[in-house]
Amino acid sequence: RALQKNDYANAIKIFELNVSAYPGSGNVYDSLGEGFLRAGDKKNALIYYQKSLDIDPANTNAKDVIKTLL
Repeated sequence: RALQKNDYANAIKIFELNVSAYPGSGNVYDSLGEGFLRAGDKKNALIYYQKSLDIDPANTNAKDVIKTLL
C-alpha cells in the first residue's frame, strides 16, 4: 500500500522486514527491488532483483527489469 501511495521510504522498510522474515523467497527480493527502483535507486534495485533471480531463476519479471537496468 505504501508503494501505491508513492511512499517509497516506508515501502522499502516494509519490504526489508519481509526479506528478514522470508529470506528464502525470491518474491520478497523482487518487491524490495521494485521499491528501490520506484525510489530512483537503480543500484540497489539491481542488487535485489538479481538476488530474486538467484533464488528463483524462473522469475521473468526480475530478468526483464535487470535487462533495463544494465
